[in-house]
Amino acid sequence: METSNQFDFDPAALLNEALTTALEEEQLLWSGDETEPRFLFNARIMDYEPGNAFKRWVLPGWGSTVLEVHGEIRIPDRGPLLP
Repeated sequence: METSNQFDFDPAALLNEALTTALEEEQLLWSGDETEPRFLFNARIMDYEPGNAFKRWVLPGWGSTVLEVHGEIRIPDRGPLLP
């Protein structure tokens, strides 16, 4: 993650867990079987700011969580899907 902020949890681990769960639910998570087709997804958290419940209570929309992610999908040994 490209921020100097310190958190009492690991945003990257939470993102990884959420992505894994979403891919499992959509049956897109690779099983590990080398004969099955697969793709690689690399994601980096560029910016993260936790939300603030008090600010949202005062003015809805203010104090929202900010998450900026840069992702790349590629096929192994063939490079990115999009240039």
